[in-house]
Amino acid sequence: MKEKFRILNVLTVIEDGGMETLVSNIYEGLYSYDDFDFYTCSLVISDKTFVTEKLEKYSKELFYLGVKNKNLSIKDYLNLFIKIFSLAKYISDNKIDVVNSHDFFSGSYTRLAVLISRFIFFYKPKRNCVTLHNIFFWLNKKHHLINKFLSYSTDKIICVSRSVYEYSKEHDKINDNKYNIILNGIDENQFIKDPGIKDYYKKEFNVSGNDFIIGNIGTLSIRKGHIYLVKAFKLLTDKFPNVKLLIFGSSRGHEQDVKNEVYNYVKENNLEQKIIFMDSRSDIRKIYNIFDIFVMSSVSEGLSLAAIEAMLMERLCVFSDIGPFRELITDNVNGLLFKSKDHESLFYVLYNAVNNYKNYSDFGNKARMEIISKYSYRNMIKQYYTMYKI
Repeated sequence: MKEKFRILNVLTVIEDGGMETLVSNIYEGLYSYDDFDFYTCSLVISDKTFVTEKLEKYSKELFYLGVKNKNLSIKDYLNLFIKIFSLAKYISDNKIDVVNSHDFFSGSYTRLAVLISRFIFFYKPKRNCVTLHNIFFWLNKKHHLINKFLSYSTDKIICVSRSVYEYSKEHDKINDNKYNIILNGIDENQFIKDPGIKDYYKKEFNVSGNDFIIGNIGTLSIRKGHIYLVKAFKLLTDKFPNVKLLIFGSSRGHEQDVKNEVYNYVKENNLEQKIIFMDSRSDIRKIYNIFDIFVMSSVSEGLSLAAIEAMLMERLCVFSDIGPFRELITDNVNGLLFKSKDHESLFYVLYNAVNNYKNYSDFGNKARMEIISKYSYRNMIKQYYTMYKI
């Protein structure tokens, strides 16, 4: 039996977000090569989701360290220090070949664990990588200095979009040879529009055949800018009584204030019958079929999987004009852009899109072709294969 490369992916938490989904998609794409054993670690314990089940399917082991990442006490920091040593010993005991951590919290503590494995347990993985999935506007100078310091012991810094690379390069000031841009990709064969399924989901969500449906998929986080979307939608309902807004996405415990702000606005403006909130679902790729327009009002992204999926499903996409979305959308060619953090700008774009919907009938096909040509799932898998199989 051939010896397989042992790959450990460390995430801060395993929930139902794009980062976890991306890692599970990479596992799925690489699984057929039969060259890897995947190990997955979550620093924080969380409830099991459909994404967890997929990670478990492809992982030789999925385990939780059991640390906190918010509002840490002295006791929590002590526990974190102990757990970092535990992770270092795990890396050494299992002779992990490649350690791939993700984003700031996981990236910082995992790379410290790799250093401990090297100098305390005398085992050094063949490659130490970190993947950056976002433009981290919430980090300060101290965080960027940590990133720069840890970069000296990091073999590769993977950026999921050019915008993420440019942000990190500017703020972390790391040598350019450390970076590798691997664009997020989605298997286009799993996202093919199916108009015949519309009636089934419209019945489930209690929307009529005459309703014009606007969809959004994203965690209820400050990054996703839902408050701008619901404010723009309120203005839209004054012009088009038959519009409905469906928002799919779970909330995060540390961002309950974001959820409360959005829900309170909906209630105060009597929009409960117009806006439907639902948790994320494993059948979401089918649900795209009922959206007439797909909106992402994000104020920060890396390279959104939901945006890519909607484009593959040939929806008319309306995105904020942040860097990652400008990589996907050419305004008025394969989608529409509005000014980020400006609900009136979003309203005007949506008003024009709804009012002249038939004029955008070819945008969906152009969006799908853009994704297939530039954000190839096969290319992404090949790049990760090359990086993991040293």
